[in-house]
Amino acid sequence: MSSLTSTPLKNKAQKRSPWLKNFLAKLWLPEQNSNGMNQRDSFRLKIEDEQPLTVRLTLKNGRTYHAQVDDVSAGGFSSVFFEPIFFQPGETVQVDLQLPLDRVHSIKTQGRFVNEKGNFKINRFRFEESMDDEGRDLIHQYVFKKQFEKIREKESADMAGVS
Repeated sequence: MSSLTSTPLKNKAQKRSPWLKNFLAKLWLPEQNSNGMNQRDSFRLKIEDEQPLTVRLTLKNGRTYHAQVDDVSAGGFSSVFFEPIFFQPGETVQVDLQLPLDRVHSIKTQGRFVNEKGNFKINRFRFEESMDDEGRDLIHQYVFKKQFEKIREKESADMAGVS
């Protein structure tokens, strides 16, 4: 697998580094748990795309559910279900996340239910520590790819407003 340092994204980041650092710093706000400890160590991407990102979750009893990803980071994700599903705190599920990068990459790992928001419509999951580095790297690549797309769209809109 190629390193992120060899991708064209690094060159673009170098050209825009002061603005980019400021932009990304605003996106990376640490969450605090009930003990007041920071627990976020990854950038989180809110999915606001015409092509929604979906995830398949399989419970221990074999039931499978599909959900739309609300946000994602290398540490976990939030998902929107199309029907109310009640998870137990700490419940473990098998996660199958399809990431469209240069090709579609399938990330299969374990996730643990953290909590819900909005009457069981949005459920938050944390990836297990056993998740492999390649899966986390792919998620980082996806998050940065989407953030750079947002930057390009903003620059295009700004340039259109100038002319």
